[in-house]
Amino acid sequence: MSKSILKANQQGMTLIEIMIAMLLGLFLIAGVMKIYIGSKQSSRMLDNLSRMQENGRFAMDFIRRDIRQADYWGCLQNGLADVTNNTKAIYDMTHGLIGVEGASGAPDTLTMVGGKGVSIAVQSQASASANITITAAATGNELQTGEAVLITDCGGGVGDMFTVAGVTGGTVVSQDITGGQDISKAYGAGASIHHLVKSIYFIQGGALQRTMNGITTELVEDIEDMQILYGEDTDNDYTPNYYVSAGNVVDMDQVVSVRVNLLAVSADNNLTTAPVNYTFNGSTSTPSAGDHKLRREFSSTIAVRNRLP
Repeated sequence: MSKSILKANQQGMTLIEIMIAMLLGLFLIAGVMKIYIGSKQSSRMLDNLSRMQENGRFAMDFIRRDIRQADYWGCLQNGLADVTNNTKAIYDMTHGLIGVEGASGAPDTLTMVGGKGVSIAVQSQASASANITITAAATGNELQTGEAVLITDCGGGVGDMFTVAGVTGGTVVSQDITGGQDISKAYGAGASIHHLVKSIYFIQGGALQRTMNGITTELVEDIEDMQILYGEDTDNDYTPNYYVSAGNVVDMDQVVSVRVNLLAVSADNNLTTAPVNYTFNGSTSTPSAGDHKLRREFSSTIAVRNRLP
């Protein structure tokens, strides 16, 4: 077979065929990229929705637990009204529950104070100024130097708040009394000591914050707003007659339930092609231009258990 015949049988792709193949390849790559980008966007959307759900639930759980424990004063029938406050200013409160309404639509603030449920039994005290002998506390419930505590006497119907100056041998408690005065009386067997907790909930930096006994902690991120209504019982039947904002409450001591509204926001932006309207606390709002985040409202009505029978 001659070389000329071999050359005649050798054929390749023309330029047009190559260009068509490249164009088809580009269409195929574009299709794959579109599927990938759509899948990634769907994944971002689901991830942000899940995080909003978790953040809203966790934030509400924190607030719900502290509201239910608020205004606990041991066996005192009249609560804080029967307590003499000998502590530092951080516990200088006239109510076990205090709400502050945010100015011009800003987030509200909620403050709660009360004793912890687990108490420490008192054995004896020689005089109002003397050290207090207690039963050794269980592990994790020990008194700490510098903390504020509540001592109550069920039989006498009175109580005192004071700061622990020291604990010797785990059973002898000395007092740090503001102004140098004594507590109201000497407490003996039958009295009990409770740890005091003051919690302040507020929104700052796009997160739910809590200041507990003077120490501030960020609890849950991506919580944008908190609005609170207070259920006031005006006829002593332990049922709210109405719900109003903090500035419209007649007597905070008559509040028996709290309605908390939280606004959770997605961590990521550009989840939508345009700003998405959202409804919060009964009003519909439109985010500013460039804000393509998602938002969701969480609402819960919580009973103040220590004010109910």
